[in-house]
Amino acid sequence: QADTKGVKVLADNTTTFGLFNGTGITLVDNNVTGSLITATTSSMFGASSNDRVEVVDTGLKVYESNHQVASFGNTIRVGRADEAHQTISATTTQFLDGDGSTVRVQIANDGNVDLRDSNSAIKVAVNTAGVKVLADNTSTFGLFNASGLTLVDNNVTSSVFDSTGTTIFGGTSATASLDANDISFIVGGVTGSLISSTG
Repeated sequence: QADTKGVKVLADNTTTFGLFNGTGITLVDNNVTGSLITATTSSMFGASSNDRVEVVDTGLKVYESNHQVASFGNTIRVGRADEAHQTISATTTQFLDGDGSTVRVQIANDGNVDLRDSNSAIKVAVNTAGVKVLADNTSTFGLFNASGLTLVDNNVTSSVFDSTGTTIFGGTSATASLDANDISFIVGGVTGSLISSTG
C-alpha cells in the first residue's frame, strides 16, 4: 500500500507490517512496534516502547520501563545513572553508591585502587607507595609497604614494624625499640634502659 503516509508492506494480516515514510522505517507485529529506524536512532523494542535498545551516534543504550539501565560508548555504564551503578572509561572503573553520584570503589588504569566510605572519602588506597588504611581523617593511618608497617596518628609516627625490628614512639621524644640485638627505652634523647645480648 502506498499513500501520503508512506509505503506499507503487509504480512499475513493488517496488523503485521513494515512502514516506510518520512519518519524512517517502522516494523510492527500484531500492532506492537518491534523496531524503528530513523536518521538518528535505530531502536529495537520489547513488549512496549518502554523496553528497548537504541543505537545512536554516541553508542548503544538499553532501557527497561523507560529507564536507561545501561549504555555503551566511550564510557560504559551498567545500572541507572540515578542509582547504584558501575562505569568503565579509558582511565577508570568506578562503582557508585545508591545515590548515583558517590564513588565507593575506583580502579585507575595506572593500577591505583581506592575504597571509599559513604562520604566518598578514601579509606583504603592501594598504589606504588603501598597499601594505606585510613582512619577518620587523612592524618591517621596504617601504611603497609616494602619498608614494613608504619602506624601514624595525626601525622605523628607511633609505631614502625620492619624486618630489622620494632620501634614504638611515645610522642616525639620517647621510643621503645626491639631488634635482633637489644631492647632500648629512650626518653628525651637519653637512654633509660638498654638490654643487650652483649650485656
